[in-house]
Amino acid sequence: MDMSILSTGSSNSSQSVTFMVDPDKNLVSKLAILGITVDDQIRQLIPLRDNDGVLVAAFAGPPPYLGDQLGAADVIHAVNGRRVTSVETLRTELDNVKGTQPIVLQVERNGSLMFLVLEGN
Repeated sequence: MDMSILSTGSSNSSQSVTFMVDPDKNLVSKLAILGITVDDQIRQLIPLRDNDGVLVAAFAGPPPYLGDQLGAADVIHAVNGRRVTSVETLRTELDNVKGTQPIVLQVERNGSLMFLVLEGN
């Protein structure tokens, strides 16, 4: 698996996040990312506007969708308006998307909230 790992700017933060990534546990294949459930440790590394979500820690290959692109250190807070609180809930919400239905992610990037629209390719 070819992975691009998140770098948070400081070597200590980068090592802390990299250490928390387990491809078997953190893979979100529908987005081709390795995600980490936001917890107190993540909140200490990255100040967030919302306490829940999934941090994009690494990429597990090219994105399997068209449209807006996720970035390293983005935090996914919702899928199609439904709150994401863990890697497991992110996978569940993505599994609920049927066929070619677009996916709208609410994402926090560099302290700003935004929406990304993804379409299957």
